[in-house]
Amino acid sequence: MSKYNFVHLHNHTEYSLLDGMLKIKNMVAKAKSLGMSALAMTDHGNLFGAIEFYKECESAKIKPIIGSEFYVTKGSRFDKDKDRYHLILLAKNNTGYKNLIKLSSLSFTEGFYYKPRIDRELIEKYSEGLICLSACIAGEIPSFILQGDVESAVKKSLYYQEVFGKENFFLELQYHGMKEESRVIKELYNISRNHKIPLVATNDAHYLEKADAEYQDILLCVGTKKTLSDGNRMKFFGSEFYLKTEEEMEALFKDVPSALKNTANIAEMCDLKLNLPGPLLPDFEIPSGYTKDSYLRELTFSCLNSRYDVVTDEIKSRAEMELGVITRMGFPGYFLIVWDFIKYARDHGIWVGPGRGSGAGSIIAFALGITNIDPLKYDLLFERFLHEQRVSMPDFDIDFCKERRGEVIDYVNNKYTKEKVSQIVTFGKMKAKAVIRDVGRVLEIPLARVNQIAKFIPDEGKTFSEKIENTPELKEIFLHGTEEEKKLLDASIKLEGLNRQTGVHACGVVIGDQPIIDLVPVQIVKDEKEGDMITTQFPGPQLEECGLVKMDFLGLITLTLIRDCLDILKKQNIVIDIDKIPLDDKKVFDLFSRGDADAIFQFESPGMKKNLAKLKPTTIFDLIAMNALYRPGPMAQIETYINRKHGREEIVYDHELVKPVLSETNGIMIYQEQVMKIAQILAGYDLGSADMLRRAMGKKKKEEMEKHKKIFIYGNLPEVEKLNAENETLKATGEKLKKVPMPIKGAISNGVPENVAIIIFEKMEKFADYGFNKSHAAAYSYLAYQCAYLKAHYPVEYMAAVLTSEIGHPDKILIYVNYLHEKGIKILPPDINKSQIAFGVENGAVRFALCGIKGVGEAAAKNIIAVRERIGEFKSFKHYLKECDLRVNNKSVIDTLVRCGAMDSFRQKRKWLVENLESLIADAQHYQEDRRMGQGLLFGDVMDSQAESEEEGIDTEEWDDDFRLFVEKEALGFFLSGSPLDKHAKYIKANCNYDSKKL
Repeated sequence: MSKYNFVHLHNHTEYSLLDGMLKIKNMVAKAKSLGMSALAMTDHGNLFGAIEFYKECESAKIKPIIGSEFYVTKGSRFDKDKDRYHLILLAKNNTGYKNLIKLSSLSFTEGFYYKPRIDRELIEKYSEGLICLSACIAGEIPSFILQGDVESAVKKSLYYQEVFGKENFFLELQYHGMKEESRVIKELYNISRNHKIPLVATNDAHYLEKADAEYQDILLCVGTKKTLSDGNRMKFFGSEFYLKTEEEMEALFKDVPSALKNTANIAEMCDLKLNLPGPLLPDFEIPSGYTKDSYLRELTFSCLNSRYDVVTDEIKSRAEMELGVITRMGFPGYFLIVWDFIKYARDHGIWVGPGRGSGAGSIIAFALGITNIDPLKYDLLFERFLHEQRVSMPDFDIDFCKERRGEVIDYVNNKYTKEKVSQIVTFGKMKAKAVIRDVGRVLEIPLARVNQIAKFIPDEGKTFSEKIENTPELKEIFLHGTEEEKKLLDASIKLEGLNRQTGVHACGVVIGDQPIIDLVPVQIVKDEKEGDMITTQFPGPQLEECGLVKMDFLGLITLTLIRDCLDILKKQNIVIDIDKIPLDDKKVFDLFSRGDADAIFQFESPGMKKNLAKLKPTTIFDLIAMNALYRPGPMAQIETYINRKHGREEIVYDHELVKPVLSETNGIMIYQEQVMKIAQILAGYDLGSADMLRRAMGKKKKEEMEKHKKIFIYGNLPEVEKLNAENETLKATGEKLKKVPMPIKGAISNGVPENVAIIIFEKMEKFADYGFNKSHAAAYSYLAYQCAYLKAHYPVEYMAAVLTSEIGHPDKILIYVNYLHEKGIKILPPDINKSQIAFGVENGAVRFALCGIKGVGEAAAKNIIAVRERIGEFKSFKHYLKECDLRVNNKSVIDTLVRCGAMDSFRQKRKWLVENLESLIADAQHYQEDRRMGQGLLFGDVMDSQAESEEEGIDTEEWDDDFRLFVEKEALGFFLSGSPLDKHAKYIKANCNYDSKKL
């Protein structure tokens, strides 16, 4: 007799995207409330939710049964055949789970055709450790029955029984009120009786409660892009696809009690205990004669000699301390892996950022070139990044040149093999405003009304229900709107937060010490830019638990911008080592003091520019402070910081001991590292314990904070002594020793009055709400300083690079074009003979880029440049047409080039060129065809000279100024050569308030 009662074995969570409505947390909670001891997850064609489901069940003390409803092809998985059947596979044990992973992965990577599919070959190869259920009426066996082919149904049943074993194959009974199910149940019962194949009763659950059926119907319409009124759409029959009680299932299948009992038997057979080992570093090949520890040490001290003119005792001591921690925690391999791919990037001219996050606090990272910020110079703490009390992987987030980031990922793929490297899946959620629009379309509510309601939805608030409750307009609609509007809100509340689609993590990559599909399932994601991409099926937070190491390769356009600016300067024989520029440059701080921070990384917002003008920074430490302060929370301290810097407000310290920590920031706590150092100096914390205190402060748990407060003020030495004494006794008995915290003296022991200690602790606690990581602020401020240096000394070249970085964003280009006008820097219009692919510099002015013109893509621009390099300048419009590849320089591109003024140097009128474009292109095509065929070569030179002297369209009528500017704006996204207001400039100047620089 099984110890289990009825168990649901066929359930579709929200990871059956836009089909299942069961949120895992809610599904497990309901199963628990119904007294069920086990529960299965069987999403359509994937294992997306497996780890989340497993952990939620474990937390609720319910046995998790992990499975999937696979799509099975009739023939080979490699065939392009839409016909497919459903099949339920459940993992009995860890072998079965690994086979589920293989099957699910291969269904995407080898069998994907509209859906991820498996075939007989894969089923036979990976059948061990799996329980198979014949699935719903979309299963292969039920389909044969419905076709009247009972013989084939029997053969297929016996086949699956042979493949999985007699004890592991079950004929699945479902009844949701459909007549087809009645036919299937009858025949399955006969097959079971005649061939001794056990039955199992399931309910194809897609939603939690019976009342949710209408919302799941709407969800299906969202997924299939149908409306509720469409009679031909996909639709579930009735409202029985919910998580039923045991009593409801018994009422349905009372005539086949064995089918109910077998749910419990299957649950008992399933005994999956997932091994979640945490991150396992891939093997890093090191030179002969070294261990990873010794090789990291060798590299570190070798590189320190190139980083510092003199490697002082302080530098050596810091390096030894960090190496000790890294070695004891087993992370030398991690540092070597990161060092290796960053070295590859630098060796191949791929720009790498100076640092990001707390990793900039490591002198080892600085030595190895992982970061470019000296942590000693900026007083950055390694313990903010890594220490032994916080046993977790170090985590370097690395910025690369946005254009070439992919090359570094390719290098990692090649080094560790593609089988061991993968991108990471993300899940797009159905958010409140999007849900309203989705449901509004399904219900056919007028779009104008839907948009009006969507505008009422605030961004703040945890759930849609809360937003409705706290927004009068929404609450009024919810209570007194039309029935359709009430239904709109009701359905949106139900659907909000469900997973909508998969995507690819913007920067995350995982590396394994073995093939990825031995650890987690993978899938294919369609990406508009990259095409088909293989990603994990589990999201980022779960991957390290499963044994993978996560790396973030971020693309930062600022690095590309700096590179482009330096390349422009190099063409003018100006060579700058941007990492060796002086950090006390007067021009740079004058620029910041004027608030002239447009196009400066992290400092270009209007509010920041205003504060910079008031602050008038004089050191890079002012920039670091402002970078950290200009965020929600600490913003309130900006005025105080400015006033104290300029002596308008006295700098007051709560105690002399905090002065060395806070003097850099005018007595104000700004950085998380300051909290750590105050805890160290005042109360005797080591920096690892101080980081744990900082983290605890951020969690805001009242009881825990009271405990920390007492330790900070009074210390914990008596408790430590007591625990040490108890452990001495336990050693003799062989019992497990108690954990002893780090000894902390407490602030009072350091001569700090109790009331002062309380004040300082409470300030630290309050500050923890918004304190910023100084390592990150320092690295990004250093990058901002580099931008400002280039802008201050080479404004034209810098702004040309800025404009290039905004290609594809005409609204941003317009902002910077206006900025150039304000600063008196001329911007030259696009020119077919002078413009480059990117924005360039020409005689102290910025020349507009070919790729900056809407509709002129990179291929067309490259072709134009290539032809110019081959033949020199184009001598006429016809010459351009005859020489360029008209397949990429097609009619649309040419028309755009004419309209924006890129052909004006030929003196032919834009109007005439546009009106005669088709015939001119046709002539050029005939010429090119003849040239390809070897004809016309005898007279080619004559024709070219004729082309050069063409003067057609020069003396013809041109568009009037307003129309010319209108078509120019269409091509560029804004007015460049003038403005429709130019002719009214005198009147405006005489009668209006105006800014003359913008006319």
